[in-house]
Amino acid sequence: MHLPADLQGAAQWRQQALQIGFERVRYGTISIATYPTGQIGFMMCEKKAADPIKLQDRYRSMVKAGHATTYYHPPLQER
Repeated sequence: MHLPADLQGAAQWRQQALQIGFERVRYGTISIATYPTGQIGFMMCEKKAADPIKLQDRYRSMVKAGHATTYYHPPLQER
């Protein structure tokens, strides 16, 4: 809560989270048109860092099982 608005401050908070025992700490942002500044920043902290889920693999298995989604678009993940 109340993360600093500058890069240096966010980096310090990230470092503090790592020092107190979180294995993985990442910063994220989302845009919300109805929020006063239009953007919300947050830290995602994991005590035990798991292997990242590969969204494309998960999507393919869902499609194969006959399930669909309206929110995930595989081309957005391609590099």
